[in-house]
Amino acid sequence: MGVYLDDIPLVSKSTFNSYGYELDRVDVLRGAQGTLYGINTEGGLVRQYTKNPMTYQGTDIRLGVGSHFYRKAEVAHYHKFSDRFALSLAGFYQGQNGFFRNQTTGDRADESNEAGGRLRLVMQPSDRLTLNLMADYQWVRQNGFNYGLLDMDTQKAADPATNRQGNYKRNMLNTGLSMKYRGDWADLSYTLSWQYLKDDMLMDID
Repeated sequence: MGVYLDDIPLVSKSTFNSYGYELDRVDVLRGAQGTLYGINTEGGLVRQYTKNPMTYQGTDIRLGVGSHFYRKAEVAHYHKFSDRFALSLAGFYQGQNGFFRNQTTGDRADESNEAGGRLRLVMQPSDRLTLNLMADYQWVRQNGFNYGLLDMDTQKAADPATNRQGNYKRNMLNTGLSMKYRGDWADLSYTLSWQYLKDDMLMDID
C-alpha cells in the first residue's frame, strides 16, 4: 500500500505512522494503483491533502489536555499573497505521561513526546500550471514495551520492571516538489521528492 502527503510519497513504511494534522481530505483508493503511482501500490493507496493556502486563509489554533497529563497543541497560518502565490506554516506538539511506571528504573514506561512542523508553498504561474513545494519534519520519542508477567490465578499483569527502559526515537523529514499541467486533452504531472529517516528502537524484555 502506498501513502502520499500533498502528492509527495512517503516511501519508507516506518514513516506511515506519522502525525496527521491540518488535513483537508483523505482519499482511500482500493485495489492496485500501479498504473498511475508505480510499484508498492498493489494493495491500494491513501492520499492525504493538507489545507490549501490558495483556498483557505487564516490562523488555526487547537489545544487539548486529558488524563495522565495528555497534552496537544497545533498552530497553523495560511496566507495568500496573490492569485499566483500562497504559503502555509504549521506546527504541532503531542505528549503524555503514560499509564505505567517501570518498577526497576522508576521511569514512566509509556511516556511519549512528538513534535514537528510543515511548510507548504503553492505557486500558479499560469491558469494551467500549478507547483506545490512541501517540507514536513517530525520528531518522536516514545517509551514503550511496557510488558509485565501475567498471574494466571488472578489474571492480572504486573507492572513493567525491565532493567532498561525500552523506547523508540525517530527523526523524519519529507520534502518534495510536485508540478501539474492541465492540457486540453491530457494532464501532465511530475513529482520530485527526498526523504530523510533516522530512527532507533531499544527493546529490552529480559
